[in-house]
Amino acid sequence: MKKILCVFLMVLLVAFSVAAGPRREAASERQLTVVHCLIREFQYGLAEAAGARAAVEEFSAQHNIRINFTYFAPVNFPDAAAQVEHIESAIAMGADLIIIDAVARDVATPLAQRAIDMGIVITCSNSGVEEGVGLGLWATDQVVAAGRAAEEMARAIGGRGKVAVIGYGRGAHASEIRAYAFVEYMEQNHPNIEVLPVEWAATADAIGSADTARAYLAAHPDIVGMYAGNSMTTEGMVAGVRELGRAGTITLIGYDHNDAIRSAIRDGSLYGCVMQSPYNMGYEAASAGLNYIINGTRPTGPWFKDAGVYFMTRQNIESPEAQLLMREW
Repeated sequence: MKKILCVFLMVLLVAFSVAAGPRREAASERQLTVVHCLIREFQYGLAEAAGARAAVEEFSAQHNIRINFTYFAPVNFPDAAAQVEHIESAIAMGADLIIIDAVARDVATPLAQRAIDMGIVITCSNSGVEEGVGLGLWATDQVVAAGRAAEEMARAIGGRGKVAVIGYGRGAHASEIRAYAFVEYMEQNHPNIEVLPVEWAATADAIGSADTARAYLAAHPDIVGMYAGNSMTTEGMVAGVRELGRAGTITLIGYDHNDAIRSAIRDGSLYGCVMQSPYNMGYEAASAGLNYIINGTRPTGPWFKDAGVYFMTRQNIESPEAQLLMREW
């Protein structure tokens, strides 16, 4: 009886060894596809994609899995139609994970849900779909960031005066929060500051916002502060104020950075700007999606994850923290 049992166990051991071998080989040969659908092809979006790519490379090395990564980005902003095509393409190419930086939440959400129904994992970076759809959104808490910009503005202008707000990409969730949360913070915390009605740049670029800045100053020459909600509108705001010879006489606060913004901070034309961390957004969104696909682990905590902000001025622009956030990709 003992001999029969030993033989039986040996047979089972051999069978398990034979079966286990191919599974290990299959794991090593497994291939995944990750697609990042960005809001626009510019430095900020490229930083998001760089973070996502870094996460992909880490997971690929750690788990011995080949993971293909690509990103799509509209040339112009806002261009929800182009992003629809990009998400559709990601679905058609059999993506395992799609990271969405939504141009328009109401447009992207149905596509995200359709992808989920097909077994595709969805995460979001920077600008999300409807809350609860997908594994989560890694982004700046725009309400907190706009409040930080408003508080810095109030401090710089001495808590009184007239302030203008230039909005960009009307209809995009993040852009509307950046504008209206700034206004709300001022109204609740600094009653001696008059915030003019938000003016939306005709085009969400430097040309459109320069026109808006000039129009603001023509109608309200007594403006003491002006705020813009992203890098392109910040650049245009500075350009428009400069063209009227008012640079340095008005406190200008913007969002994000590029070469023109850094130069404006250094020469004093721009008081400061809210710095986000798009690299970390892309990295965390990709990591969460791949961790779920490979390990079956869902992210813990709230659906929305705040990536934090840094307020950059002439005094701290050379700091290690600012230099890291300003890295070009």
